[in-house]
Formats: sequence, structure tokens, C-alpha cells
Amino acid sequence: MDNFDKLKKMLDVEDKMIKQMERTFEGCYSCGRVWSAWSYGTMTVNDFYPFDSSDDSFKEAFDSLKKEISIEPFKNIDDFSDKFCKILENYELYYNENIDRYFNSGSFNSDFLGIIDVSDLYKGFKEYQDIIYEQKNKLKIKPQ
Repeated sequence: MDNFDKLKKMLDVEDKMIKQMERTFEGCYSCGRVWSAWSYGTMTVNDFYPFDSSDDSFKEAFDSLKKEISIEPFKNIDDFSDKFCKILENYELYYNENIDRYFNSGSFNSDFLGIIDVSDLYKGFKEYQDIIYEQKNKLKIKPQ
């Protein structure tokens, strides 16, 4: 496999990871305002946007996970979940299964991690991690 094929494989896996991350976070929204805006009655549905690949914070979280892999590989799904949760603490994320219908009902769940399944996401990042470390081992590059 030449370098072009290896790069294509990495990009294909990365694209697959992004799609899996979007499926994992389906129904999760990022809030663009402080939560206390509810008490002033100024919060609207427009203050929430889907946590997906069109969102800068989604891209930051994705890049942070990739960076974690390059520093030290995930040992197992629990290690992945711990690091993943730590990264997500930086974002105001809420789950609402149908924001247009349930916006005014207050049915936002800040414990979205209890709702989403990270096991499939872990598999994608593990595949990516394996590709990276296979290449580093071939080149004798140690993780930073």
C-alpha cells in the first residue's frame, strides 16, 4: 500500500468517524447563551443549534479526540469514555428529542451522556487510532 492509499484510508476512516459522531449526537443541541436566559424569558429555539459537523464546537470536540489519540492511545472503552466526557465538559450540550415540538416544555436533558451510546463511536476512533499507530510504528515515531 503506497502513501496515497494509506492517506486515503485514514481520510475514509475519519469521514466515517464524523458520520458516527453525528449519529451518536443526534438530538443533542449546543446552547449559544447562558442558561440563566431562561429566567428572563429571552431564550428562543434559535439559541440552540444541532451538535453536528456544521457546528464549530463539534469540530473542536472531534479534533480534541484526535489529538488525545496522538498523545496517548485509548486503552479501552472506559478510557475513551473518560477522555471523551472530559472534552465534552467544555460545551453546553443538551438533549431534546424534538426541539421544535418540545422547546417550551423545558424537556432539555443535560445528562445527554446517559442517553447516547459511545460504544460505536469508540470503535471508529479505535480503528483510526490503530491506523495512526501502525504508521508511527513503521516510521519508528513515538507518540508525543
